[in-house]
Amino acid sequence: MFVLDTNALIYYLADREDIVNFINKHRQAIFFIPTIVVAEFLSYPLIDRRVKVLFENFLNDIVLINLDLEVAKQAARLRSKYRVKLMDAVVAASTLITDSALITYNARDFRKIPELRILAP
Repeated sequence: MFVLDTNALIYYLADREDIVNFINKHRQAIFFIPTIVVAEFLSYPLIDRRVKVLFENFLNDIVLINLDLEVAKQAARLRSKYRVKLMDAVVAASTLITDSALITYNARDFRKIPELRILAP
């Protein structure tokens, strides 16, 4: 199981070879996207209409993780303990709660959280 961070999602929908190959290789795996990543992705200034359509189609193949009370409490704990940004704490909490590996190209923002499994395709 894998959680996609915003940058991995952006690169995937831009057809970056390494992340496309990774996702294709793990096609049978479960992929999660926290809803906070959806918000960040859709507000990214370089996203055009074509990519938004691709994204909407991609959402049919993944599982969304809502920012519910359990995720919020875990994110608060991580943010307090490791002094990470709220956005990163929510993504990390979503990853831990689903017992997944985090797919990100920005590992340095998450390295403070030792219990997190981080992969960079």
